[in-house]
Amino acid sequence: MKRLSATILALCFAFAACASDPQAGGSIRWPEIAPAQQVAPAPSPATDLQADTWFVIESDVDCFLFTSPKGLVNVTKEAGPLRLKGKFADSSTGKTETRSYKAKWIYTIEASSAGQCEIIVLPVGAKGEDEAQRRILNVLGAQPPPEPEPDSKPKPKPSPKVVPIAAEGFRVLITFDNADQSGLNEDQQKAIYGAELRSYLNSHCVLGPDGKLREWRIWATGMDVSGESKIWRDAYARDRQSVPWLLISNGKEGFEGPLPKSFNETLELLKKYGGQ
Repeated sequence: MKRLSATILALCFAFAACASDPQAGGSIRWPEIAPAQQVAPAPSPATDLQADTWFVIESDVDCFLFTSPKGLVNVTKEAGPLRLKGKFADSSTGKTETRSYKAKWIYTIEASSAGQCEIIVLPVGAKGEDEAQRRILNVLGAQPPPEPEPDSKPKPKPSPKVVPIAAEGFRVLITFDNADQSGLNEDQQKAIYGAELRSYLNSHCVLGPDGKLREWRIWATGMDVSGESKIWRDAYARDRQSVPWLLISNGKEGFEGPLPKSFNETLELLKKYGGQ
């Protein structure tokens, strides 16, 4: 009986040994815990980057340079040696100076928009994240324009160019009051009835749809222009503050206003928009 008990106990130890040995086909599996990854070093303290200042990085090896978030700075990569003139983030004076950089690669960083940006530099061919170098920049961005003083008035914006006739080509319309010409001086009469102005218009105005008639008109007020083209009906219908009235257009810009009292001034206006 004692011999039988000893035999059973020996068999139990044998089975236990087999179960604890993975090579023996046991069913127990221990979890395999991967070694903890190394924590990247904390970034260096933040550096201020003014709007008109360069932050320059030199490297003797080619690098990848990343910014996070994007859009706060502009990065330029150039081969050295390099000579730069401007203001630099590490300057103690804040004044414009000239510097020479002799490294193989030069990375210049300039402010674009205000915010905090992380610069990450990783050498090409690096084997791990631990080789990356980091720096935080407080990007101050472009300076906003100064606010106007309380009593100052904003400067008026330039008015858009007048285009009395949108169609392409040089066209002229003179409107006058045929019933009352007492207000016309000699030069204005010369512009309305003289041959010199008509000669200029015939040589510079574009041809009309018929291919014969030049696109200029000298019309009295109150005329029936219903038989004319839409271009001239619309031009004739435009507001006139007085008569005689001069309208000039080359399709891109033009003039609308009282017919000048000087013939030479009228001719100069025509040449301004229609050429010499």
